[in-house]
Amino acid sequence: PPASSSEDESDSDRESNEPPADVRAARKAVERLRRMGCRVAVFSGGPVHRSEPLGLLVATRSDGARDVLDDDALRAKVGDVVPWRPGCDGDDAKRAFVGAVPLVARCARFFREAGWALEALVWSGCAVWSTDQLLAEVSRGSWALAPAQWSDASAAADSRGLWGDVLA
Repeated sequence: PPASSSEDESDSDRESNEPPADVRAARKAVERLRRMGCRVAVFSGGPVHRSEPLGLLVATRSDGARDVLDDDALRAKVGDVVPWRPGCDGDDAKRAFVGAVPLVARCARFFREAGWALEALVWSGCAVWSTDQLLAEVSRGSWALAPAQWSDASAAADSRGLWGDVLA
């Protein structure tokens, strides 16, 4: 077999150091969100699914903002984003969606064009438990449960104090 040159080896090393395609797409989507004026907070999550960054978009109706498609119609246009409504308080002034970061950015475009204010949380990686494992840990007191609030999903939240604020 022919001997490989050091140039060939450096090319293959560079390719192996490339982030996965989903991470590259998420980075581009974060930049699109920022160009739209969206406040974005980026977090490093747990050890699972690190190559599949997720985002949470929170859109807040500004004065004079127009209506946006309903959840089903929006999902049909942008893809598999999941509506999120903490507290189910019927607050139509806020809408939120969770999904892959590029889809969240596509969703954000509809709200930005209608004049809504945008915030996004983006995280790479998560922690995963089986149902039985999580229930056992909750029953031992290893976890505290608290209802979600809109402020928990703010890109302006101080990440160092977030858990204390959530449990207060």
